[in-house]
Amino acid sequence: PELVFCYNDFRAMALLEEAKRVGLDVPGELAIAGFDGHPKAIKQGITTVDISAYQKGVSAVIIAQALIGGKMHSPICQTVCGQILWGKTTSTHHLQMQQQ
Repeated sequence: PELVFCYNDFRAMALLEEAKRVGLDVPGELAIAGFDGHPKAIKQGITTVDISAYQKGVSAVIIAQALIGGKMHSPICQTVCGQILWGKTTSTHHLQMQQQ
């Protein structure tokens, strides 16, 4: 089985729709994960990574203050912690294969 990690939940939802249209078994033949924690993706059972709006806001303020103060220059890389919201579009089988 293959795993596609989409750069956002809207792409994951579109991929899930297309996979169903062509008759792929999700997650048996194709696992799908997204990023954003979008409520619509969660409702559709898509596995997604959610970063809280609060944490995004805190990071944005820290970066803005550093840029204004001349302490940071582009490009900027900021690490934030997220939470995996497991859905029906992935299975533990995919995790076991990646660990081998």
